[in-house]
Amino acid sequence: MTILLTQNLGKIRGRDSNQVTQFLGIKYATLNDRLADAQLIETRGGDVLDATKDGPTALSPSFGCDLELSIIQHTLPKKPLPQSDVDCLNLNIAIPSDTTTDARLPVFVFIHGGGLFIGANSWPQFDLERLVALSVSNRLPIVAVSINYRLGMFGFMTSEELRNAGYKANNGLRDQRVALAWVRRHIGDFGGDPDNITLAGMSAGAASVACHLESETPLFKRAIMMSGNRFFSPSLPYGAHEQKYEQAMAALGLADASPEERIGALLKTPGEELVAKVPPSLSPTFAVDGDLVPSAITYSQLADRTNHIPKGKDWCQDLMVGDAQIDQISLRYGITKDLDDEHAFLAILEFLNDVWMFAPSLASAQGWKGRAFVYYFNEGNPWDGAWQGRAGHILDLAYLFQNFRESLSPAQQKVSSAIAEDFFKFCHGIQPWPPVVDGNLEGGFTARVYGPSSQEPAIQQVDQPFGGKSQRRSTVFDLGDKISLDELSRIATMFTAGQ
Repeated sequence: MTILLTQNLGKIRGRDSNQVTQFLGIKYATLNDRLADAQLIETRGGDVLDATKDGPTALSPSFGCDLELSIIQHTLPKKPLPQSDVDCLNLNIAIPSDTTTDARLPVFVFIHGGGLFIGANSWPQFDLERLVALSVSNRLPIVAVSINYRLGMFGFMTSEELRNAGYKANNGLRDQRVALAWVRRHIGDFGGDPDNITLAGMSAGAASVACHLESETPLFKRAIMMSGNRFFSPSLPYGAHEQKYEQAMAALGLADASPEERIGALLKTPGEELVAKVPPSLSPTFAVDGDLVPSAITYSQLADRTNHIPKGKDWCQDLMVGDAQIDQISLRYGITKDLDDEHAFLAILEFLNDVWMFAPSLASAQGWKGRAFVYYFNEGNPWDGAWQGRAGHILDLAYLFQNFRESLSPAQQKVSSAIAEDFFKFCHGIQPWPPVVDGNLEGGFTARVYGPSSQEPAIQQVDQPFGGKSQRRSTVFDLGDKISLDELSRIATMFTAGQ
């Protein structure tokens, strides 16, 4: 066990393994109640803080971890993880064991995904130990941090009566913002450089990163968005949230209750009961609140290098964006009335992937004022299941964190090591591959391609965004003279909503 003496947090006991010291379950904020603003923890006193065990997770469906592992199509040993409504705002930190407080190592802060309704920093697929150990082996050491934030109705439900009672929208985003403030304030005690933070996220976590790029105040130096953006996880106006709120109240038997009775029930009813009663169809979304999320965003705004949308274009130095291969439209995707259901489903997924994953990645690179790095993850899923052989959603995360390494072939391990090394370089400010030049997708484009490992070379670069070894389609861009990406996104939204 390592005991670290910090400047403002007293002594903290960590856990040593594999030349890495982990500090687990450190509270970064307190909550007066489950819907209140998070209050940053600036100091603490008293006895040694035991940070050798995971902290509580946010209230969410109990099947969450199994669901995500089923998407990856491989399991890891799980551990019992208690949930809490007010004690869930904690973070995990992993550092090289020989790190000193003056090391000023680059800091990698990770926001998990899960559709804003499931996820936890303590899930086994997010364990930071191997990632940090590999960074040391590659002589590119980092300090890694993963955070919890409120989920579901406690993190992202809003209504006029809640706001009138003093409860703001986007609690989950606000939690993340407070976690970043904690990291900037305290990470130096752990050997990290508060002025060299890379904020990374996967899926809804990547969409969260995109929202934090709306801040007028610089929050981090670099950003990584893995298979996620503000189109995949849209921001809805208050009116849409009001409808969801009323549906949730009806599901909870509170349709005819007064505002005071409703809020009282939300605060006092056992959290597990609330989670169980609110139907999955009322999926959580960001709210356009004029603050953390000042407005919705369009593809044209994102791709325009002359504007300040998002504001992070002016203060975030580097951006990395990537997607997995599968994360007259119907005809172009081979969707016809004669197509069997399985193949039609796959064709629809390809269309949604292009509109909500691939196109936003390229638009982000086009509009970025600093260095923008694009990657394509084309490594097929090696495990039995519906997505075997296909590069599916969040598989790049499984390869990055190294926690499935024993179940990969030597060729697959090579891809896993390569993506991690490139991420380490990015965190260190080293160019992992050439960036997109001046937003030019025709004459100044380069992307890193990971996989498939069954072909050589398994890691390469392409100079065209579409076709060839990129394994990406130009379809939605070819339609540009007839229908805009924003209109295609609207159609995709209507389709998935069953309209």
